[in-house]
Amino acid sequence: NSSPVLESQSSPTIDSQQTDLLTSDKGTFPLSQSEVPKDEAKPLCDLFKGEWVPNPSGPVYNNNSCNFIEEHQNCVKNGRPDSGYLYWRWSPRDCELPKFNPERFLDLMRNKKWA
Repeated sequence: NSSPVLESQSSPTIDSQQTDLLTSDKGTFPLSQSEVPKDEAKPLCDLFKGEWVPNPSGPVYNNNSCNFIEEHQNCVKNGRPDSGYLYWRWSPRDCELPKFNPERFLDLMRNKKWA
């Protein structure tokens, strides 16, 4: 069952400029969103429209290496016998979602306030 989306709600979107900022390891970071150049020719990507695709490389962490997976969320410790679910990734339909670069992300978030 899916819940209806209200007209006032909108799906998160990103453009290729934003994905470049999160994944590139070159250049400087903007201090604010207003400093990010806008390219009107690039369409926005709805992150909720897409599909699960095979990911042969598997996850970058597992149930034992991630301290943030709580006991009730740990599929392996709770008896799940298979591991095939670990080898899938989400692929938005209209754009490529690059691999997350944690150092780049932390640099972007430096001195920012999180609500």
